[in-house]
Amino acid sequence: MGQWCAIVGRSKLEKDRVALGIAEALSARGIRVGGFVQLRAYDADGELEGWDLCRVRDGVRKPLARRSSDPDLCSYRFDDQGFAVAGAWSRGEPTEVVFIGGVGKLEAAERGHWPVLAELVNEERGPVVVACIRDTSLATVALKLPDPALALELPAEADAVREFTDAVAALTTA
Repeated sequence: MGQWCAIVGRSKLEKDRVALGIAEALSARGIRVGGFVQLRAYDADGELEGWDLCRVRDGVRKPLARRSSDPDLCSYRFDDQGFAVAGAWSRGEPTEVVFIGGVGKLEAAERGHWPVLAELVNEERGPVVVACIRDTSLATVALKLPDPALALELPAEADAVREFTDAVAALTTA
């Protein structure tokens, strides 16, 4: 089984921005990072219009969900191709740490990003997986996976984020 870690927080706590900072710090140490996070997407008036995938290694963004009058979940319509893109970004290159952002209600129901998350965590010699999980979905998701090696609960002080980053880095050499 692979090692996995959780960044956990409420819906608006910017788990994915914290994850990008951790990925940048790991990359600066020479650790190969990959995967994706989900970032809010805003229209020209500054109104939230949905969510974009953001590839961790280079910041490329692709739409994942947009507000819709015919929603899949919580007033958003999800692009199935977006989930395929996220999976490809998670498996596409050799990495030591893979970030899986946006683990919430869909993944708790074994949809959305669940297949790639479960596959990577259950890989015998896979990368360390860092999952950004909404606090309300943590129990359901965690019960379906082996125990996480580490967890960072947000909000967190800068020292806690640094310690978490150091511990993730140590897992890549364990």
